[in-house]
Amino acid sequence: MTEKTLSTPRKLVVALGLTCALALTVLATTPRTAEAASNQDCTYFNDDSHSQVVGQRGVDCCGASIDRGVTSPYFTCEPVPVCIWCPPSS
Repeated sequence: MTEKTLSTPRKLVVALGLTCALALTVLATTPRTAEAASNQDCTYFNDDSHSQVVGQRGVDCCGASIDRGVTSPYFTCEPVPVCIWCPPSS
């Protein structure tokens, strides 16, 4: 009776596949950070009732940075609006 074993290249392929699967699982389950994406404006609130704004992060439609107040776990984000006209930069 012969015992079947995987060859070294097959072991490496299996190990690489398992490593990639683990990495994708970790990335998929990582919680979303409270930072604005480059194409979003986010408003941060003091609690889950969203009654008091405590900060804003993002970029306005002309590309100027918005960085006011503080961040918190309670936020909403919206896409950056399209500008019709932007003043010339100085």
